Amino acid sequence: TRILLVALLALTLLLVSGPTSPAHVGSAGHAGGLEADYMNATTTVDGVFKVGEYSDNYTDPVTGIWIYVQYSGNVLGIGLQSPGVGWIAASLGGVLVGSNYSDVLVFVEDNGTLRALDMVDHGWERHLDLAIGGTDDIIASAAVQSGGGLAVEFQIPLDSADDNDHHFRPNETYPMSVAYSATSTDPATEATAHSPQLLIHIGPTPMIMVWQPTAVRA
Repeated sequence: TRILLVALLALTLLLVSGPTSPAHVGSAGHAGGLEADYMNATTTVDGVFKVGEYSDNYTDPVTGIWIYVQYSGNVLGIGLQSPGVGWIAASLGGVLVGSNYSDVLVFVEDNGTLRALDMVDHGWERHLDLAIGGTDDIIASAAVQSGGGLAVEFQIPLDSADDNDHHFRPNETYPMSVAYSATSTDPATEATAHSPQLLIHIGPTPMIMVWQPTAVRA
């Protein structure tokens, strides 16, 4: 009985413990690729990476940025852990799928206020989506500064209605890159470090079976 009580106490402590960061996956096993698999729930956008919240994570050895990915329904969830406290950006999409543009998402926390910029890069110039007739399609974003770094979580549509956005589809692979500034909160400043081209694979959408009672007729 005493052993059973100790086991139940340990289980209770485990269940009520606060959120923790998922175990980081070694970069050698990924070689620059991430698997954004389908999950049953969207991410909780609060700047905290919880165990089981993302399907995959990877550290870029050039920038030191940790990248977390998953998707649910039509929502792509991404988390970025920067080694700096300046701006951080992710570029998604591009030439791999036959286009000359990519989505650029830039995040800056300045005096406790998070600025989230939805931009499009045509290869020769960069614009805010809103400035060229598009829409701001960042569904949600949040950031937390701690330990000399910046953690950002955000959500975007997998396939939005904005023609300026890249359209991501299940079972397809797309180029991705990340960059950050160690100290500057001005996105126009040069990056402290920029990753090489990475790859993000959007996993297949599972088949959903809806249970229905069997109709028995004479």
